[in-house]
Amino acid sequence: MRRTAGAPGAPEGRIGRGEAGQARPPDIYRSALALVAWWVWFVFAVATLIDIAVQGRDRLSLEIAAILVLVTGIVYVAALRPRVIAAADGIVVRNPLRDHRVPWLAVTNVDLRDTLRVHCAWHEALTKGPGVANKGQGPPGTSRPESVQRTRVIQAWAIQSPRRAAVRTGLRPSFGGDYLARRSVGGGAIAAESPGAVHRKETERIARALAERARRERADAVAIRAPEWPARPVSAWHWPSVLAVVVPALLVVAAILA
Repeated sequence: MRRTAGAPGAPEGRIGRGEAGQARPPDIYRSALALVAWWVWFVFAVATLIDIAVQGRDRLSLEIAAILVLVTGIVYVAALRPRVIAAADGIVVRNPLRDHRVPWLAVTNVDLRDTLRVHCAWHEALTKGPGVANKGQGPPGTSRPESVQRTRVIQAWAIQSPRRAAVRTGLRPSFGGDYLARRSVGGGAIAAESPGAVHRKETERIARALAERARRERADAVAIRAPEWPARPVSAWHWPSVLAVVVPALLVVAAILA
């Protein structure tokens, strides 16, 4: 997992206690392997498209070029775009085609199954009209707000760690040096961890860090102002990503039918 801070264009961090007015930059979590895969594919696709532009003049070249553009769009939304951003006002989960923004007050927990999961809870206010019993809260005959609790679990595409895969890689023997048992000073054998187990531990560490920050942010909010109903998470389609897949797909269809 790759973690960066203060990325250009990212929201500015909240001014924390004892930071002397310095804004805390957002923490950004994404897959380093997916980033490498994107750049490898991008270089290959550009080189191939240049070769087609120089040498290709037939219908097959047009179809191959359209397919390359389509695959590039898919790799972009699946590898380059996904990330999790711990910003000043909440967690932003960028999945391939959708964005989810969750205020810190609405984050009840962050855990890891096969993917990172952000658990949310918020209240939707309902107002009863005059004349309804107030159950001791205010004079009778006045309206009072009521709320209905809603819950939701948002899964983050960027942070994945299948448990079964980690177990398999941890138990499967290998001839690679990374898996060979090392001897401790006392003579006992210490088995080196497999890449799957190491990756699982790293993703679990990220989940714990996000859950702990959510607890701190909620505590700070309660300390500086009266508790309030958390705002609901906001989810929206990321239309540039949708177009990055849909438009090349239409070009492939047009090239095949031409």
